[in-house]
Amino acid sequence: MMTGNRPRPAAESPSLGSLSAALLPTSQGTPVNITLGRVPSSSAGELGAVYNPFEVALPDGRVAQATSDAVGLPEGFTTADLERRRVVLAQLEERFTRQGPNSLPRQLQQFQHDALEILRSDRIRAALDVDREPDATRELYGTSMAGRGALVARRLLEVGGRFITIGFGDWDTHDNNVTRLRNTMLPQLDQALAALIEDLSSRGRL
Repeated sequence: MMTGNRPRPAAESPSLGSLSAALLPTSQGTPVNITLGRVPSSSAGELGAVYNPFEVALPDGRVAQATSDAVGLPEGFTTADLERRRVVLAQLEERFTRQGPNSLPRQLQQFQHDALEILRSDRIRAALDVDREPDATRELYGTSMAGRGALVARRLLEVGGRFITIGFGDWDTHDNNVTRLRNTMLPQLDQALAALIEDLSSRGRL
């Protein structure tokens, strides 16, 4: 379901998000392919590390808030400081990046370039700050992990994200299945999906 291919012993198929990153145009400062929370089978596989998803950790359990503190420059560290370090690193890496465009050093260089653009633009950090949303919108999505993930996903779409996957686990119910689904899992999913569809529709983005 994540790759469109059956598993193969000799090669790892890229996820659909990684294929999107390879095929869709990018928005500067925002990665195409983003995962929220733990998402299995989301890597780029044989496409190469440069198309791996940009991973945002969603706290498990009681606090369902994506923290914006983990994305961005530390306090007192400017974009000028970042640029000076980038120049020094580029000089050190020059001999390694003379290899072909698909070599690992080149892939890592592109991956790092994308990361630097994210740090410079601060668009991701702002998108993760759902406290900027009106109370009515946050109440629409709810405080569950699924609800907060869906709200963050909508905000990431608005700053240039193209393929966003929300990790919402714990569906492997081995006991008390009906009660857990009815009382815990399905209400979160119902509210999150309904809110996302309604919100996207009202903004002309559905």
